[in-house]
Amino acid sequence: MNKPTKDPNTTRARMDTSRTIRLPGMLIERRDRTTRCASERHVKDGQEKRSPCPDCRKPTPRRSRAAVLVAAILVLSAINLAFVGAVTATSDDARIAVHRAATTRAFFAAESALETVIGELSAGRDLPVGTVSLPGGETLSITTSDGSPTPTPPFTADVRGQYDQAVRSIQLSFE
Repeated sequence: MNKPTKDPNTTRARMDTSRTIRLPGMLIERRDRTTRCASERHVKDGQEKRSPCPDCRKPTPRRSRAAVLVAAILVLSAINLAFVGAVTATSDDARIAVHRAATTRAFFAAESALETVIGELSAGRDLPVGTVSLPGGETLSITTSDGSPTPTPPFTADVRGQYDQAVRSIQLSFE
């Protein structure tokens, strides 16, 4: 059963190791065959070429596993690149949103400093010249063109709101 046989019609040498297993209701046949190609187109000067032709060469399990491994690595690399791109885009969007929120808070801090200047001048009181920190982390700065808390018209007042790294400034001119 495990001896090499020669097919009289071709010049192929075969090693057949066939097994048939019969179970009730089932027939399982296992066939392991090793074939060496020795047909005329693959033989040169009576000696077989070292590598068989692609028609006779069947992928071995090792080649199949290597091909599957390469395909899996390529697919995982593509998924990894897509994931990294999504995370990068999300982090950029988050950074832009944080900067926009800080800019909005700085603008409203400058607006509140503007309202403070207008309210104090309307009431006839001195301006709170200098820097004031608010409980939310915003900073208001009020300066006048002559530097005094009781400026006389015409003068300009610069109000500045700051939150984190965002700064917004408004300039008022009084005549």
